[in-house]
Amino acid sequence: ERRQGRDSVRVRERADGPRDPRLAVPLLGIAASLLGQRGAQPEEGLSALQQAQQLEFPADLAGLRQRAAVFAARGDHDMVFATPATAAGWYRTAWATLAESPLAGPAVADDFFFDPAAIAVSIPAEPFTNRRGSASHFGAGFVAFEYTVTAAGRTDDVRVADSDLPVGSLPDPVTEAFRQARYRPRVKGGEPVDTPGHRFELRFSYDTGRQPRKDKFGIIWEEN
Repeated sequence: ERRQGRDSVRVRERADGPRDPRLAVPLLGIAASLLGQRGAQPEEGLSALQQAQQLEFPADLAGLRQRAAVFAARGDHDMVFATPATAAGWYRTAWATLAESPLAGPAVADDFFFDPAAIAVSIPAEPFTNRRGSASHFGAGFVAFEYTVTAAGRTDDVRVADSDLPVGSLPDPVTEAFRQARYRPRVKGGEPVDTPGHRFELRFSYDTGRQPRKDKFGIIWEEN
């Protein structure tokens, strides 16, 4: 994925120059591809983001949103590879880019950051313990977790919120995965804030061998 992104950047640079705004997509893609790899070297992603910050975006709302997205992506990078404090600074910059422009304003900036966004979340497909205390390898169904995404991009108060499977508790590897997860927090009025009631679904498909497996996962809804 990163190799394709680098190839795309080289082609675009040769055709349209190093500051063409269409470079934003492959550059942000390069940076994003490193976020879920905790052992990755962050220098390549940081270099891509620094180049993206120098792009000449059009002077309209779409260009303004692109510039804000670049600053927000820099915050995502720092959330994983640096500290929540430096990440928050970039999120504030992204928010202000929209809020202080006559083309957008504070309401547009709040809407841009309305939902917390998963940056690095990797939930293992582990067998859950059913209410009778034994390990269950489930057929088709889902487990929904509810938790708070904190202003620092972490998770707190993780619990099982809903399920059509006989789940009694969270396996330790799943709990640990949520502890390690990183999010872009909601930003309101220019400041990152806690978002309680965030939900995340782990969905299982039917397996005649009844082995632990995972089909897909993702945010299913959020309560504010």
